Amino acid sequence: MVRKLVSELNYFDNLYYEVCNEPYERSGMIKEWNDGMVATIVEAEANLSKKHLIAQNFPPSPILDINPNVSILNFHAATPEVARANYHLDRPLSFDETGGSDRSDRKYRTEGWDWIMSGGAGYDHLDFSFTTDRPDGSAALPDGTPGGGGRELRKQLHVLKEFIESFDFVRMTPKDSLKAGQGTVRILADEGKAYAAYIHGGAQAEFTLELPAGEYKAEWVNTKTGALERADMLRHQSGERQFSSPAYVEDIALRVQRR
Repeated sequence: MVRKLVSELNYFDNLYYEVCNEPYERSGMIKEWNDGMVATIVEAEANLSKKHLIAQNFPPSPILDINPNVSILNFHAATPEVARANYHLDRPLSFDETGGSDRSDRKYRTEGWDWIMSGGAGYDHLDFSFTTDRPDGSAALPDGTPGGGGRELRKQLHVLKEFIESFDFVRMTPKDSLKAGQGTVRILADEGKAYAAYIHGGAQAEFTLELPAGEYKAEWVNTKTGALERADMLRHQSGERQFSSPAYVEDIALRVQRR
């Protein structure tokens, strides 16, 4: 069956393979079985024109043993600490299933920003507004639904996507998070060229970044709408530079790029 699937899907470039969903919660899905499925995918693609990435689903904790043919590390109910604990493995880290513990847009918007800004590479939300009779994602969330979703949340997650894609993202690495008043500041940096900051919590924040001498454009981005709250041109003489955010509700992002 695996060989048949790999053969029929080889033409398509918009997919990757995950062997099993949450194997750590199912009896019998042992490492040897998982490795056997991975080996079958690799073998089946060996003489085909396209090669696809293979993912494995891990519990949200530090990973100690990885099959060398696994490229994407998938997590459920992940946290920024999980991203930081596994970042050194030099593989894409995907939060590929959000939890069903909350219905609010804030929960999943801030969770996505925190994950990506901590070194994550993918964030996939279980959107309960998609149903069999509303496949366009327009269903109202009924009482008792364990998770959230809807068009407004998808617009907010699109802001995150556009923000990250405004950088040469793959060259950026996470720095240690900071405290700024009531908020937490997470930073991605392409040192000397570009810096992304995400502030979660509080209503106004101040923090410093170490920047080389140069001219920079600093833009404060509304994480809900994508609108620019403020844009500043900076001429910096090297060393620490203080940044003071405009007032915000819940969270805000900062884009700093060298001119």
